[in-house]
Amino acid sequence: MSGDTDPGNDNASDSRTSAAPTGVTATSSVATVCAGSTVNLFSSGNSTFTESVISQNFNGTSTPAGWNKVNSSTGGTTANADWTLRSDGYTYSTTTFHSNDNSRFYMSNSDAQGSGGTTNASLTSPVFSLVSMTAASLTFYHYYRNYDGAESGNVQVSTNGSTWTTVQSYTGATGTAIAFAPATISMNAYLGQATVQVRFLYLATYDYYWALDNFDVSGTPQPGFSWTSVPPGFTSSVQNPTNVAVGVNTTYKVTVTAGGCTSTAQVAVNTVAPPNAGNNGMLTICEGSTVTAPDLFAALVGTPNGGGSWSPALAGAGTYTYTVNETAPCTANASAQVVVSEQAQPNAGNNGTLTVCAGSTVTAPQLFAALVGTPSGGGSWSPGRGPNLT
Repeated sequence: MSGDTDPGNDNASDSRTSAAPTGVTATSSVATVCAGSTVNLFSSGNSTFTESVISQNFNGTSTPAGWNKVNSSTGGTTANADWTLRSDGYTYSTTTFHSNDNSRFYMSNSDAQGSGGTTNASLTSPVFSLVSMTAASLTFYHYYRNYDGAESGNVQVSTNGSTWTTVQSYTGATGTAIAFAPATISMNAYLGQATVQVRFLYLATYDYYWALDNFDVSGTPQPGFSWTSVPPGFTSSVQNPTNVAVGVNTTYKVTVTAGGCTSTAQVAVNTVAPPNAGNNGMLTICEGSTVTAPDLFAALVGTPNGGGSWSPALAGAGTYTYTVNETAPCTANASAQVVVSEQAQPNAGNNGTLTVCAGSTVTAPQLFAALVGTPSGGGSWSPGRGPNLT
């Protein structure tokens, strides 16, 4: 295992390409709701932004930082089988090598290990994350020269550093010494994983060699979603907000962001006012009279809608319910009650007569006593105070 590193050679890339997100939509679970009820909002958007998660051009003079070499080869000159950095124009035997960009590259050489040698050499990347990616791929350039097909160049992936899955195996000639072939391998099976590594494992028995250059894992990150509303009052960074209360006609706008570029979409949600029967009230009527609908309506508290109905049939004292029917999409009627009480009719008694002495002044008590029946007290006499009434 090589323990040397060269931080200056670790070109974990900030390479980026971006454009405005595409396919941006905004929809609502319903277009019209009863004011005060809720809706679910939905959005979509595709990022065209790609970024390099990890990249290495192997142009340094020693093992890049975080990379790991393991040489478990046996027989022959095992050191020759180790993954080794080679300069552009490197010549082995009569073959001169130039990678795709005419730069330094890595190479494991089973032929140079010699007869009787068994090559088992690996080159492993640092740990990287594919969390929040919607797509990812591995690319590199290589020249794989086979001898009899029994050997193999294996590209493997691990999420724990111990269990490795072969995602590509080369057994036939690929590329040439002066034209390294490009390779692209999907990494979508590892989306969402936080501890991913790639390993190049060369297995051979006195065969030829495998040369690699310009390693890169790039991905498309999940775009960001941001909601606002007109009129203001609602914000959310959730892609699909739920149970959003709608009080008035509202337009909801989603902004989708990827790589510094944005696209927007919006959806309008209209409201229907729920029925309003006002609040409970009280009314007093004269005993024996029949209550009227206008009197009951005027007794309601608040600002009830007109056009409702009263029950039961209007009569005298009792409890009357005012109901305003719903209008779709509202589903519940509104009701309020007026409690009606009766007040006894005034009783002035019946006509009577009173004889007083000539020249005397009649008094209110005398007049009240002269009434027939059981008149209520507290009334008034007319004409007003005259010369004959005290």
